[in-house]
Amino acid sequence: MRAALFSKSRDEKQRFASEFVRDAKARSVIYVYPKNRRKEKLDIPGTFAVSFEDVTKCGEWLRVNALAGPDTALILENPSRYPKITSEKFRHLYRLAMQVGHRAILDIVPFTLDVQYLYTPFCYLGRDILGYAHYYAFRENYYEMNEDGTVRSAHDADVLAMKIASVSKITYDSFLCRDRTMVKCPTTAAERDEYAAKKAELFAKYKSPQRIVTRLADTTHAFPSRMNALLELLSKLEGRTVVYTNLGTYAKRAREAAQAAGVENSARFVSYQTGAIGEFDNCIYLESPIVKTYFLLDAESRLPAHCRVFHFLSDAKVDLYLYGELDHELQQIDGLTRELSKIKNGGSP
Repeated sequence: MRAALFSKSRDEKQRFASEFVRDAKARSVIYVYPKNRRKEKLDIPGTFAVSFEDVTKCGEWLRVNALAGPDTALILENPSRYPKITSEKFRHLYRLAMQVGHRAILDIVPFTLDVQYLYTPFCYLGRDILGYAHYYAFRENYYEMNEDGTVRSAHDADVLAMKIASVSKITYDSFLCRDRTMVKCPTTAAERDEYAAKKAELFAKYKSPQRIVTRLADTTHAFPSRMNALLELLSKLEGRTVVYTNLGTYAKRAREAAQAAGVENSARFVSYQTGAIGEFDNCIYLESPIVKTYFLLDAESRLPAHCRVFHFLSDAKVDLYLYGELDHELQQIDGLTRELSKIKNGGSP
């Protein structure tokens, strides 16, 4: 028995997990969840629960293996945020999945980062689903010939949706809120000079691209031009608003600036990792995520369908790069979820 659920609702995940355990009639159940979501983990009575981060530890791994068998059920929650098959975590979990008789994945999205990583979560359910024995072959996006003789790319959203539909359930029509606006905040001459000086300093000091990108992004995100654009937007918005930043200190700074300008209007200012629970009419992504974009996916999954979303973007190259990476990920996720919903629920095209 194997199944996948993609849902933004914790209640839907809870119901799906309970029904899966009931239908499997398993002797034991192993439940793996993200460690930083410990407080939000599902309530599945009689299960052995362990985080993705701890499953490779010797003591936990021994306990998990002692439970594994043909009449054991394995439930993986949000496995898409651990996409790399070269990790020790993947090796352990794949070995475990091959030992149990019942496997389920519960997630808000089918994959993160790039569609090539759809392979990882579905590999736990079975490599036959996508039709590739190895990730490296699937990654190459080869052409495939259908039974009717038509040739399609392996990563086309409708092709993948057809492959995973037989084991999948999805409870939304599309992942992204439809009302989305780009807010341009072009840099000033002084900011461009500051950016150039910082870039020269970082390239002289570091060889790691990630360190350079992170520090350049921090510099860009702190520019007054971005804050001024935020204050102007807040002054025009009505309803409940949440503002997301990469760091909690940047969220605090934005809140203090809004308060000083008299435009706070009861808005919430939080980091992506902290997140915000509640119904919002407006969501502002003041900065593109530098790392761990799945925290933005968490934020997006909590938004009601009517919510207006605003992405801030300057003309600094590092800002354009980070937004480009994010938009690529979001559009691929939204494309696949819309196609899957069309198949399963008759959702909107």
